[in-house]
Amino acid sequence: MHRICLGNNPENNEVFQAVVAAGCWFGSRIINKQGFSLVGCTVAPGFDFQDFEMANRDVLITDYPEYLDIINQLTH
Repeated sequence: MHRICLGNNPENNEVFQAVVAAGCWFGSRIINKQGFSLVGCTVAPGFDFQDFEMANRDVLITDYPEYLDIINQLTH
């Protein structure tokens, strides 16, 4: 698992944007529960819904049991 912190403070290891490689799962959450965020996802090359797969909690837990806590936090 790799953690990327988005933000505008590079001195705090924050970046404005990040690249997630094809074939990788990703999720996001805000750290400060009183805060807010606007998240977008841009794909390249072109996107086709036939290639889209929404994460399934049970399948992820079966495949990656060592990440049970984060999977439960980021899925419904």
